[in-house]
Amino acid sequence: MSFLGKVLIVAQVVLSLLFMCAAGAVYTAHTNWHEASVKKDADIAKLTTDRTNEVTALNQQLDARAQELTAEKNRADAVVGRAQQLEGDVARLNQETNSLNQQLQRANGLAATKSNEAEFRQSEAERERVQNETLRTSLDEQIRKTVTLEDELGTRNQAYEELVAQHAAVQDELEFVSRIARQANLNTDRQSVEMQVEPPLPVEGLVQEVRKDQTNRTKWVHVSVGSDDGLRVGHEMDVYRTAERNDGRAKYLGRIRIWSVEPDQAVGLVVEAAKNGIIEVGDNVTTKL
Repeated sequence: MSFLGKVLIVAQVVLSLLFMCAAGAVYTAHTNWHEASVKKDADIAKLTTDRTNEVTALNQQLDARAQELTAEKNRADAVVGRAQQLEGDVARLNQETNSLNQQLQRANGLAATKSNEAEFRQSEAERERVQNETLRTSLDEQIRKTVTLEDELGTRNQAYEELVAQHAAVQDELEFVSRIARQANLNTDRQSVEMQVEPPLPVEGLVQEVRKDQTNRTKWVHVSVGSDDGLRVGHEMDVYRTAERNDGRAKYLGRIRIWSVEPDQAVGLVVEAAKNGIIEVGDNVTTKL
């Protein structure tokens, strides 16, 4: 064999080895790309599953909060209905009280006329007196029922305010869940009611009138300041007696929560009473203690 033939054979062997190396490199690259593609598909599938589970959980939370909100609304409506019924009862009892007052006035007038008549009318006057006492007893009973219903109405209104506060808290929580749902690209409707009472301005006034409950304790306090002075329903005021009215020493008497407000006056419910003092007309009220 000539030298040229040997060179060609060596060149052929070298080229064959180069082609084999290139084919191995191509196969290795193809295998790595395939494994990377399979792994990427698996990651995408896992992320899709996690996203679906998260959206499902958020939807369940949203439904649960919506049901709680509906239940709270139903309770609030029931309390409002009861309050309206009690207001109707109070109006009816007031009407009956007015009627009894008219009857009492007529009976008193008749008794006064009979008292000026001769002695043979004495027995008739005595019967009228007995009738007057009966009417007065009935009137006192009607007044007691009216006060009882007013107390119950105040309690119902307080319970209604507490339910309204719970309703607002549920709405805030529902808004939070709705915000999370929107971040997850879910379609939701926002429902939120914000209820809050601003801090009262520095206000001072006097107690103009008090009303007591069946235990002879002061329950309602009529004060000489109102909305023109910055008072709002829900504000609280401290009640005290000045040193000039208490033998040279000031005295704390309790705390009231404003229940109704007019421009120049307001009515408060006693929420804290001192053990050694009774709120009376002429005592001072303030928001600055």
